[in-house]
Amino acid sequence: MKIARLLLILTLAVVVEQAKSQSASEDLSALDPDNLRWVEQTCPRSYGPSLWTSCVTREIRALRAPGWPAVDGLASEMQEWVMQSCPITYGPQLWRSCAEREVAALTTSLPNLADLSTESRQWIDQTCPKSYGPQLWKSCVAREMAALGRAISQTAEQNRAMLPSQTPSLGNSAIALARPATPPGTPSTTTDGVKSQAASSPPGSPLMLTVRPEGTAVSLRDLVRVEVAVEVQLRLKERGFLKTPVIDGVWGPRSRLALRDFKAANGLPRTDEWDVSSQSALFDSTYVGAAQWYIAPDPTTDIEGLYRSFSPALGATLHPLNPTDANLIQARLSELGYYRYQPEGIWGLVSRSALQDFKAANGLPVDDAWDGTVEAAFRQTQVIPAGDTPFGEWSVAGFSCAVGMNPRKMVISAKGVAVGSMICDLQGPLVRSNADWSGSALCHLAGRDLYQAA
Repeated sequence: MKIARLLLILTLAVVVEQAKSQSASEDLSALDPDNLRWVEQTCPRSYGPSLWTSCVTREIRALRAPGWPAVDGLASEMQEWVMQSCPITYGPQLWRSCAEREVAALTTSLPNLADLSTESRQWIDQTCPKSYGPQLWKSCVAREMAALGRAISQTAEQNRAMLPSQTPSLGNSAIALARPATPPGTPSTTTDGVKSQAASSPPGSPLMLTVRPEGTAVSLRDLVRVEVAVEVQLRLKERGFLKTPVIDGVWGPRSRLALRDFKAANGLPRTDEWDVSSQSALFDSTYVGAAQWYIAPDPTTDIEGLYRSFSPALGATLHPLNPTDANLIQARLSELGYYRYQPEGIWGLVSRSALQDFKAANGLPVDDAWDGTVEAAFRQTQVIPAGDTPFGEWSVAGFSCAVGMNPRKMVISAKGVAVGSMICDLQGPLVRSNADWSGSALCHLAGRDLYQAA
C-alpha cells in the first residue's frame, strides 16, 4: 500500500512538472523575438527541466511586470552608463532590478566635480571609477569629497593657531603704519620708532597695520605643505579673491590669480610671488578685500604676472611649486612607480601622496615636505621602488582592480589601507623586515571605529 502511494506521488509530481514545463514553453512562444532570445540565453536548457522551468517563469514574470525602467528617457551618455553597469547578460530579472536602481540614482543630482582641482579630480576618479555604476559611484564620490573636506577643515583649524596673532599686546612692539601704494619719496615722520602715514595720502585709502615684536623675524611659510596652502587659500577666499567652493591645498592657477589680484588691489606688485610682504599683508585685516563686483579671471587666458619662481629649500635645487620642477619630480616618482599619471607640472594631492609613499618606503619622515635631504634621496640610484613595497592597488588573483564593485580590491598608502568602505589609518610608519612589511592601524567603517589591526 505504501509503495502504491509513493508511486502515485511520484507520478503526480512528474505530471505537475510536465504541466509547468509546457506552460513555460507556451509563455516563451508568446514573447517577441528579442525577448525570446534574451530569456533563452538566460535560461539554457542544460539547466534541466525543473531549473529551466523555474528560470523561464521568473524571467517572463520580470518582463511582464509593469513599470519597466525608463532607460530610454535618459541622455545617450547616461543610457550607455546604465547599460555598462547592468549588462543584459544579467537576464531580465536581475537586469531590471539593477537598471531600476541606477536610473533612480541618475534622476537626482550628481556630485559636482567641476570646482575641484585637476589632481583632486584625478584622486577621486582613481578611488571611485565610473565602472562602479551610478549609484555606487555617487555614494563613493560623496564619501570621498566629504572626507577631503573634513581633512582640509581639520588641517586649517590646527594651523590657525600657528598664525601670528593679528591683535597682540603692543608692549615694546615696533608698529609700522602706512597706506598702500604711497609714491616713492613721499615724506613721512618718524617718532619713537613709530612711522606715521604721510599727510598727503589720498583720503579713504585703507590703512595697513603690521605689529611685530622688536627683533622678531617673520618666517615665510612654505606653500609646498598642504596645510599651509589650505590656510592661505582660506584667507584668499575670505578676502573675496578666490572664487571656489572647494579648498584643497593645490596651489594651482586659480590660487595664483587670487594672490596676484589681492596684491594688486593693495598696492603690492601685481604678481603671484609668495614672499614675506605678501604673507604679512594677506593676514593683516587692514588690507582691502575684493570689491563686490570682482570677477575672478579665467586662469587659462589671464596669466599675466603668474608663475614667479619659488626659491628651493636649503640644499635643494628643485621646488615642487615651479611647474618645470614639478614635472621633473613627478617624472621621477612615475619612474619609480609611485606616481601613476603623466607629469603635468601641478603639485597637488596625488603628487603629495606619491611623495609620502616614496619617503615612507625609503626611511624618510612621512610628510609632504620637500628639502635637500629628500632631493638627495631622489637622485640616488639605490632607492626602493614602489614595486618592492605594499603601496598601490591590490586584488585577489583573477580579479582586476579596474572591475567595478570589486570587494577584493585593497588600496595601500603611507597613510593607511582602504578596503571598500572600510578605512584603516596607520598609527605609525610601515616597517620592512626582510621581504615583509608590518604596522598597526585603527580601522573605521561608516565613521565608526572598529578595531586596532596589526
